[in-house]
This record gives sequence, structure tokens and C-alpha cells, in this order.
Amino acid sequence: MAAQIVASDGKGVLEDCTVRNMELVKTNIRNCTLHDVTLRDCQVFNSKLYDCKDLDSTISSSQFFNTKPREDCLQQSESNQPKPTTTSAFRKLPTELRELIFEQCLNLENQRIPALLAAVRGDTCLYEEAIDIFYKLNPFPLTYVTLQRCRELSDSAVSKIWTIHIE
Repeated sequence: MAAQIVASDGKGVLEDCTVRNMELVKTNIRNCTLHDVTLRDCQVFNSKLYDCKDLDSTISSSQFFNTKPREDCLQQSESNQPKPTTTSAFRKLPTELRELIFEQCLNLENQRIPALLAAVRGDTCLYEEAIDIFYKLNPFPLTYVTLQRCRELSDSAVSKIWTIHIE
């Protein structure tokens, strides 16, 4: 681990952030994305955990990716019980290799969405990787119809468009 955050008074709070390669001790974590983090005596709520190690923490309403929390750490909730997410074999490939595959498979053909893009839509991280490359490789066609639909696009979607093709 590169660093360690310890909140011995129990008042340490991380909220709406991304944490990578760290050990967190006695910290309250809300609405965060954790990558390769070790948790010790933490309270985790509504977060995404990627490749994390859980040692005696309470986790509720969170999603797990390549992370296996201890069963006794999962806090049960009547309306929103956390469900571990399985990891695909594709996700286990190095990022650089996945990017090469995306570059080969995400070119628009016949104005149809590539099958690989549709296939990874269920995995948020893979989909983000794929959609970034998709927009870099393919020009956005600007017609009267698409111009009207641009108002419906989120700022995030618009920011990913690299090339515009005016028809």
C-alpha cells in the first residue's frame, strides 16, 4: 500500500471521491469509488469497491467488482441489500490490451452500434472505457435530427465527442 489514512477519533469522513492504492482505518466512506484499497474498521455506504480487501468493516448499499467482502461485514437492509457483482474474464485483461481490443472492435459499421459496446453496457467501468474509445474513433454525425437531440445529451456525453461530421 502506498499510503495509510487513520482516523483514530472515528470522525474521519471520505465523501464523493475516488481513492486508489491506500489503507483506510476507522473512516466513514460515503458515495466513493475505491480501487485497490484495504479497509480496516471502516463504515462504507453507497460506494463502488474495485479490487479491495475488507478487514472488519461494515459495508452497505455498495457494489463490488473483483472484491469479496466477508459475509459478516455486509449490513442487511430490507429495501437495498448489497449484491456482489461478478467479474468477467475480459476485465481481468490488462487495461492496455482491453484498449487495443476496443480500438479494433468499436468502429461504426453500417451505422449500427458495435456488438462489443452493447455487450459491456452492463459493466460500468468497461462501458466507460469502451465509450471513450468509441467516441474517439467515430465522428459524431451532425444533421438536423442529431442537432435537435444534442439538447438531450448530458454534458459528460458531449465532452466525449472528439470529431464532428457535418452532413
